[in-house]
Amino acid sequence: MDPKNIPWRGEISLQQVLAEIRNDSLKPFWLAFVRAGGKHAGSVKVVSSARYGAPLDGHHQHVGTRQIKRPKATVLHTEKGSLPMTDTTSGQYITPLISHIIGWNLYKVKH
Repeated sequence: MDPKNIPWRGEISLQQVLAEIRNDSLKPFWLAFVRAGGKHAGSVKVVSSARYGAPLDGHHQHVGTRQIKRPKATVLHTEKGSLPMTDTTSGQYITPLISHIIGWNLYKVKH
């Protein structure tokens, strides 16, 4: 997707984006970033529904009478300066570089 065609709602700071994502790891979000490596380096990837952290693996936390699945420990996350996240539509684990994030929930990210 071409970032010029994204209907931005406004602008938001990178620090605010990271705080929002980390505060509620179970809340899905939209994210656009520039790929850093591989054969698609330099292209924009848009993840329409992502969740902070590694894929759910069945760890549960009891809240009242219901169980809530929690992300497993970030054992997969070893690269500094990246954001561990899971694409909730495909289940793919992705770690985009924080410095390459260009959009969050249809807001343009200011660095």
